[in-house]
Amino acid sequence: MNILKAFSVTKVLVVGALLVAMNPGLNANANEPVVLDIEPGKWKHSFRIESESGLYEEAMAEARRQLEAMPQAQRQMFEDMLAQQGISLDNVGGSAEICISQQEIDAGVMPQQEGCSQSLSPKDGANNVYQVHFSCEADGAEGVGEITIVDRQNYNAVIDAVVAMQDQPEMITIHQTGEWLGECDN
Repeated sequence: MNILKAFSVTKVLVVGALLVAMNPGLNANANEPVVLDIEPGKWKHSFRIESESGLYEEAMAEARRQLEAMPQAQRQMFEDMLAQQGISLDNVGGSAEICISQQEIDAGVMPQQEGCSQSLSPKDGANNVYQVHFSCEADGAEGVGEITIVDRQNYNAVIDAVVAMQDQPEMITIHQTGEWLGECDN
């Protein structure tokens, strides 16, 4: 798997997981938005991805080797491109920073990756715990999981998803935490 393909798969997973984690979306049991009690501003979403077969980890290790073998200027350009999107990666995870406005929170609407849909519903009998589901038409990624809002500035999530790796379905688990960093940079 080449470096662009590996990082592309990772970006889809990151964006999909982040959108599910931070997008209140529609309540799966009703056609009304679920509004999470979270702070507006800049959020750091850290994640770790584990694949059932190890293919994802192998692909990311190979992508990292290819990145390290690039001439310094080319490598810096690629890393800068990711950084401009608020994304940093290692072999099995990384982080992304995303700003969320109070208006988006109040409306129950967050940025959504084109071609993806998600739903969120409160877990029965659990306070601040939500069941999530997402699917993306373009790449066939689909997942379910659980998000726990720890407080207005922190959350934890575990999402199980099926993605395409080397043109084969691959089961992955995304462990994610969110931390509020403060006001958004303007």
